[in-house]
Amino acid sequence: MTLSYDYLIYEVDRGGAEIALNRPPVNAFSLDLLNEILDVLAYARSNTKAWAVILRSDLPKVFCPGLDLDILFGKLMSDIRLFLEKLYIGLFDAQYGLGKLSIAVVNGAARGGGITDDAQEGIPAFIEKRAPNWPDPGGWISGREGTH
Repeated sequence: MTLSYDYLIYEVDRGGAEIALNRPPVNAFSLDLLNEILDVLAYARSNTKAWAVILRSDLPKVFCPGLDLDILFGKLMSDIRLFLEKLYIGLFDAQYGLGKLSIAVVNGAARGGGITDDAQEGIPAFIEKRAPNWPDPGGWISGREGTH
């Protein structure tokens, strides 16, 4: 099954769900991208056909550089606060409540918002190699860009 969003692609293949970021030129976090990520994580949580979720970039050589600075310029502090609450608290809650193995495939540059997802919310980041003690049922993880 494939779900399509403006900035994400969601597919389930062989029991694993794959979420691909696709917000050219660099997958910078915007409110729309964040809303889509929260929505697709909620869907993945309820999808009983997926036992794991991979988050990756659909853009070559870039994962996520962080915030789109347009979020900050000319905005009311109250609007910025709401966005940051959704980014840090909403995203944490969505990932914590996922209830499935979740993996970030960092296939390029990742700073700020992109790496925060990995480091603070407990998603193992597979940059060069897959950890040898993590199972790969059916070879689902192997062969993805950025994993070995």
